[in-house]
Formats: sequence, C-alpha cells, structure tokens
Amino acid sequence: MPNLKLESESFVFDPRPNYPLVTTVKRYWISPPSLTTTSSSEDDGATPSTGTTPVTLIFAHGTGFHKEHWAPCLEDLYALISEQQRQQGQEGGGQALEIREAWSIDAPNHGDAAVLNEKDLEWGFEPIFRWEDYGRVIHSFLAGLGTGVDVDFTKHKLVGVGHSMGAIATLLSINFFPSITFSSIILVEPMLYGQHHLHLSAPTTSPPASESSNSPLPASSPSSSGSSPSLSDTSPKPKPTTNTPSSPPQPQQQSFLAAASATRRDTWSSKEEAYRLMKSRKAWKVWDDRVLRIYVDSGLKELRSLSSESSSTSTGAEVGKERGVTLKCTRKQETASYNDGLSHSLIYRDFKRYTKRVPIHLIYGEINDYVPWFVKEDIINNAAGGVHNFASFSRVPGAGHLALQINPKGVAQRIYEALTLKQDGNQKRKEGGLKMETDSESVPRIQSKL
Repeated sequence: MPNLKLESESFVFDPRPNYPLVTTVKRYWISPPSLTTTSSSEDDGATPSTGTTPVTLIFAHGTGFHKEHWAPCLEDLYALISEQQRQQGQEGGGQALEIREAWSIDAPNHGDAAVLNEKDLEWGFEPIFRWEDYGRVIHSFLAGLGTGVDVDFTKHKLVGVGHSMGAIATLLSINFFPSITFSSIILVEPMLYGQHHLHLSAPTTSPPASESSNSPLPASSPSSSGSSPSLSDTSPKPKPTTNTPSSPPQPQQQSFLAAASATRRDTWSSKEEAYRLMKSRKAWKVWDDRVLRIYVDSGLKELRSLSSESSSTSTGAEVGKERGVTLKCTRKQETASYNDGLSHSLIYRDFKRYTKRVPIHLIYGEINDYVPWFVKEDIINNAAGGVHNFASFSRVPGAGHLALQINPKGVAQRIYEALTLKQDGNQKRKEGGLKMETDSESVPRIQSKL
C-alpha cells in the first residue's frame, strides 16, 4: 500500500450494567487521510465535493480469531480504493468507494476482551458461549448503550462485515432494540447450518456435475474430487447423534472443531517460537504471513502460571511459572463458542426474512471445506429462497472457509466489488432489501479473476 499507512486506536467499550461483559474495539483509518472523510460529530460525513456519504465498516471475526485479523484485508481494501482513485483521476469522472472509518469488534471471549472478562466468563458462559452474545455486544456498541466510545453511529452509513461466527453475530445484532441500521451486510463464509444438517458430516467434496447445473456453486472444488449425498436425496436420513447436555446439538463438522479446540496446543515458550512452529505446519503455512503474525502478536498473552488455561508443550516439557505465552481466547472459551448449536440454525430458519430487512452480499470461498457444498447450496436455494435474494454473490479464489486468513486480498477485492456494484434497472429496493424482478440468473455475480 504505497504512501498509505493503516493507523489504529484501541478502546474498551463497557455496556455494564446492561450486559455483564465488556469488549475491546479498534478504530482504523489511513494516513494521509485522502481516502477518508474528516467530519465533525454533528454532520453525516458527506463529502462536500460529491455529496456522497462514505461508509463506516463494522468488522466481526470468526471463532478462535480476534478483531485484528481484519487489518490486512482492510489494508488491501484501501489499496484497491487508492488505485481506483488514481485511475479515475487519469481518466476523469466516476467515483470510487470512500471509507469514513472502520471499526473491528472483539467477541467478549476472544482477543483482548477475553483477558478483561476472564473471571466473568466462568459464570454463565461455559460450556456454551452463544453467538447471540457477540451480536448483543455489537448492537450495544453501535447503539451507544455503554461507555468508553463517544461516537454517534446513527450519523454514519454503516456496513457490517462478518466472517464465520462474526457473520452470524452481525445478523443477530439487528434483532435488539433500539434498532440499528446497516446500509448493507457482507457475509464472508458464514458458519450457517440448519437443524436438518445435524447428522451430516463435512466432506471436502464437490457436487456431481449432474446435480450442479442449476447451482451457483462451482461444479468442482480445488481441494478434492468425488461426490457426496445431495440434500435433495429422498433416501431415509440417519437419526441425529445423541448429544449430552454439555454438548448441545450441532453439525458434525462443528463438533469436530469443538473437539479439536479442546485439545489443541495452547502454550509456547515465546511468541517467536509460536510463530516459527506455526509457520512450519501445514494448517498455518498457507495463511497470509501478515495474518499469521497478527494471530501471534495480538492473540497471545504472557503466561502467568501453570493454571487450567495452560498445558504442556508438544515435547511434554512444562512451561515454568512466569514463562511462556498462551492464547488470549482460552481453549475452554473457543470450545464454548463452537458448542453453540442454536444461533446459526435460528439464522437459517429466518434467512429469507433477513435478506428482505437489509441488502446482503454473500461471499464464499471457492474451496468447499468447513461448510460442505451441499450445505451452501441448501442455504442459497432454500434458506434464502434463491440466489436472486442476495444483493450480490461471489467467491474468493484459492481459499475455503478461512478465506480471510489465506487470501485477505481476495476478500478485499470481493468487498470492494460488492460495495461499488451498480444496480441496474431490473432491481428495486423493497422492505429494506434488494428484490430482483427478473430471473435468478440476473443477480450480480462477481467472478473477476484476481
């Protein structure tokens, strides 16, 4: 990002006594502020020369991550805007996307917020942390129901951008009162399942060609080959597996993630060691290096003692007292987040209604991994009522569910394209959403190569 520097400022937002957990947020802007609008708290942020209103981006992260994970993607988004402005300056005419500012919000049990809420999380937030609680914190922050951030967001043109759990939490945030208004919401690989998906495993396979002709999803996946049962199969379905009270009903893939997080390594001798070991592992070596460094630098804290939040190293050697680093989001709380088997199914049930309440841009990775292809297909065709109910639909090349970690530039490209999409005469706004008057194939589908 030549000649541009991403600046940030951190805040603690305290919604108590209305809600028992605080959260940590970070405001981002660029220096020099050529792509943002300097405005007082009394105006709407409109650019005097054009009359357009720059957007304020509100970011929410996925399970196991934290607010800083969005920074590389935001850097790349600003770079795209800068390049577009340069081209328009040379060619004359046209308006690029303008960003007033961006805010990224920690879930109360993740990142810096998890450190502040460590003791309070033990009361009522284990073994399950509801994603709705993340949504409530987002709502409280934007509605000004707390202290620590003195901003009137009713005077901002808000765009919600959520990844995985954060996508679901962003949608859930609009259900509280007083209501908050997003001009649009961008869902990046939403971790979205219905109750009927409980018994389904999560193969990384693609739809057979005979079943994918009418699907907005790719007929093949870069990650694998083969076929899987379609949701349209009429053969008897196996009964959902029995869950214990401490393990609520959830899709098998989510159960797998919960089990993995409960036993994952969570201590290292230093941040340098953590980065070196992660960089050498298959799961992390495919990450954008900026994101991996942020994961280590902002996601780990000094280890105070060998308490229940820590464990032995992979070699069996214990990390001594006052030595080493551990995860800010503890294994218990990461697992508790995966254990929420309700929030995503509530969104599934009402997804079509959400598309009528607010324009929704849906972004999936090209690789079908954590969320299987047939679940994505069911979400688009059944839960949402068809791809035509989205403001736009696109895919990020070379990545799956962890698109934000693996290809943040690709995610930035899709966000930029969604927010600069020009709606044609075949579309009209109705009840706060985008309604297409033509067939489903006319929905904007962003397929440009990166």
